[in-house]
Amino acid sequence: MKDSIVELLDELPSDNMTVKVINALDFVVPGEWENVVGCDNTIEVVGDWGN
Repeated sequence: MKDSIVELLDELPSDNMTVKVINALDFVVPGEWENVVGCDNTIEVVGDWGN
């Protein structure tokens, strides 16, 4: 694997069929799912888990 984790996080899709299905499931059975895309956003969200 030549891509770094930063590149892989930045390349995650923000809107595709999988994201739409999970959003629909989250609507039917409310949860805490959030589609986090990008390295900076991931670090921010994961950093907030401890609070």
